[in-house]
Amino acid sequence: MRSIVERAQRVIIHVDLDAFYVGVELARRPELRGLPVIVGGPPGSRGVVLSASYEARPFGVDAGMPSSRASRLCPRAAFVTADFAAYRAASTSFMAVLRDFSPLVEPLSLDEAYLDYSGCEALTGPPLTAAELIRKRVFDAIAVTSSVGIGGSRLVAKVASGAAKPDGVLFVEQGQEASFLAPLPIRKLPGIGPRAQASLERLGIRTLGQVVEAGEDLLKQHFGARGAELHQRALGIDAGAINAGRPASRSISKASTFATDLRDEVRLRAALLEHCEGVAAEARRAGKRARTITLQLRFDDFQSVTRSTTVMPPTASADVVFTTAAALLAAELKADARPVRLLGVALSNLGDGAQLDLFGEQKEREALDAALDDLRARFGSGVIRRGASSRT
Repeated sequence: MRSIVERAQRVIIHVDLDAFYVGVELARRPELRGLPVIVGGPPGSRGVVLSASYEARPFGVDAGMPSSRASRLCPRAAFVTADFAAYRAASTSFMAVLRDFSPLVEPLSLDEAYLDYSGCEALTGPPLTAAELIRKRVFDAIAVTSSVGIGGSRLVAKVASGAAKPDGVLFVEQGQEASFLAPLPIRKLPGIGPRAQASLERLGIRTLGQVVEAGEDLLKQHFGARGAELHQRALGIDAGAINAGRPASRSISKASTFATDLRDEVRLRAALLEHCEGVAAEARRAGKRARTITLQLRFDDFQSVTRSTTVMPPTASADVVFTTAAALLAAELKADARPVRLLGVALSNLGDGAQLDLFGEQKEREALDAALDDLRARFGSGVIRRGASSRT
């Protein structure tokens, strides 16, 4: 009976590469090992930090920070320009290793993925043995260390891999989920952002154990139906399955940092249109349509906002993407007059195949997009532009 119960238990493994972009660069430039290394824009540019080595982080350097500030915080850091072709190649090798351990692998990004290891023990041993072998195989393949979390759910495995960083393994055995999570600050729970954290802290709740102690009733009073879900997740309860069909990239995005901060809505719309055309074309090439369109703005004081909306039917039309994102932009600029430093757009909730189109409007838009794609492929990306992007 014990063996039957054990076979029924889920074993989820979350593998997260440590400082991935930096790790790939160090594999190519081993003379930089042990030094503070920053991958991103040069210190004299308006670029941002994509990744920082663990030697740079004690100085306060973190991803998303302006490179100029990172340079001031850590003047001895070696800055390396990002090479996304190399990162994609390393990610492909990383995912190939994981698929040797389970047929159910869900990539979350270039540098992290879930595996459903349930029932795979006969092939590569107990979970801890498999985790150590994964880490060795990954390092042998791409010379980047990894951290591994093991648990009975996606949630627990992901939190465990974070606790194991850098270059470690943590196995939270079934029945120990609540005690593992209880002392952790609420921000460690996936899905808890700054706003939710602030709301919980106003209630005197600062740890996941205190979330459980508060009880479902109190949480539902303040957060509605999400309060019950929050209570369950703080206990480590998460029935989410591994989606092995999910692509490595869950979104398509483009963004740019302006040479000078902009207030001019015409110029912002022109930049937005160029990005919308780019993400829509990439979605069409991948055979995808998006349900969610997101606008990203970063202001001159480095504060960022994102605004999203859902569209139906799902789309890969540049016209629909731009119309939707432009409305989000207009609303944000009306509410906030600060100069804009960075502007971006993203498509997410991507799906395959044709969608219901009752009035034929989507078919007409896609015919126009296909014609534009053909012209650009034959004569270059600048051969034809929509009205807004041709303004100066």
